[in-house]
Amino acid sequence: MQMTIHKGTVIFNEGDAGGDVYVIHEGFIDEYSVRNGKEWPLARLGAGEVLGLMTAMDGGKRHASARAETDVVVTCVKYKQISEMLQQMPAWGGVIVRDLIARVENSNKLYFENAAMADGAQISDDPLAFASFTASAMLPVMKMMMTKDKHIPIEQFVLQLAEVLGVPTSRVDAVINVFRDEKLLESGEDGPGGKGFNLAAVKSIGEFAEFVKEVRAATADPAKFRTLPENREREILQDVVDYALSKIKDGETMFEISISSLEIDLKKEKSNSFDMDVLKKAAALGYLEIKNDVGLPSLQLNPFKLARTLRLYAAAKKFDQRFLAERKTRRSLVY
Repeated sequence: MQMTIHKGTVIFNEGDAGGDVYVIHEGFIDEYSVRNGKEWPLARLGAGEVLGLMTAMDGGKRHASARAETDVVVTCVKYKQISEMLQQMPAWGGVIVRDLIARVENSNKLYFENAAMADGAQISDDPLAFASFTASAMLPVMKMMMTKDKHIPIEQFVLQLAEVLGVPTSRVDAVINVFRDEKLLESGEDGPGGKGFNLAAVKSIGEFAEFVKEVRAATADPAKFRTLPENREREILQDVVDYALSKIKDGETMFEISISSLEIDLKKEKSNSFDMDVLKKAAALGYLEIKNDVGLPSLQLNPFKLARTLRLYAAAKKFDQRFLAERKTRRSLVY
């Protein structure tokens, strides 16, 4: 059944019983969630997209609220029709659906955990926490801004992100500049309004927030974050990554070599670029594996994954060092 929903109409609220699905033909619908009285955007849906499908698939309550941003023309598909269709789905299809829903829920959970931090003192006192929160907010904000254009100018994106986070644009700009310096975030081709970001560019940046959360949890004490790979250690691991990438076969993701051969080859290419203690430390953190199956120690790693992990560390360290510098400045002003 086709229908028109007028601008400003709340289609459903988070927590409502699940129900119908809406296929959008014209206009835009905003998905959002309210935490501590504040509205947090999740996505903006437009023509060709579907609203309410997750709840229809899992039979639960609505995962977010939805409101018509403009007058919207939709086709309403009744829950009964969706339910009958899902019953005909093979068992493996249900597994995929449940996995997809779990991934979306986990992403939203991380976003709101960081949002809660943003309302407290921790975010203003700690650039690393603020950067983590900004990273987790980037994808929802990008989705909210997406219309038929798949390219958002950098300046426009920064302004919208700052507005959503409730901070000056200079703070968001500083975070994005670090992400770009460390090649965690790359602007796409020039488009209307100049160089900008597309969905693919920001899709993986949310892993920075997850990364910081995991590292801090692993060290138990956030202050101990500073004891993890320092510049020299990252340089040694980067040499290992570069070596592995130069030797790995096309199409493969895992690389394995005896530690003795690795040491000989690295010392030929670069002096003092091998350190077993650094490799053991990285293995303890789960970034590579040291095997000793037949008495000949070998190293196994995914060099592509470790390369990105090192970039995540480099960015996190920059924010963490900024935190220390700001604290030192504040103390000097006090005393």
